[in-house]
Amino acid sequence: MSEIPPIFWMFVIGGLAAMLGLIFYYVAMVFKETAATLKETQEVVKNSNEILAEAKESVSIVNDSVKSIKTKIIDPILQIGNAISSVNQFVSGIKSKYTHEDPEVII
Repeated sequence: MSEIPPIFWMFVIGGLAAMLGLIFYYVAMVFKETAATLKETQEVVKNSNEILAEAKESVSIVNDSVKSIKTKIIDPILQIGNAISSVNQFVSGIKSKYTHEDPEVII
C-alpha cells in the first residue's frame, strides 16, 4: 500500500482536464460576448456620427445667422457709437482748450 493507485491519478488528471476545459469554455464565451458587444458598439458609433453631422449642420446654420445679424445690426451700431465717441472727444478737447487758463497770460 505504499503505492498510489492508478485510479487516483486518473481522477486527478481528469479533474485538471475538466478545469482546463471550463477555462477554455469561459474564454470562448468572453470572446463571443466581445464580438457581439463590438457589433453593437459599431452601430452606436455610426448613429452618433450621423447625429454629430446633423448637429454640425445646425451649428453652421446658427453661426451663419449670427454672422448675418452681426454684419447687419451690430456693426452699424458700433460704427455709430464710434462716431459719437469721436465727436464727444473732439468737443471735450475744444472745451478743455478754452476753459484751461494759462498761468503766464495772467496779468
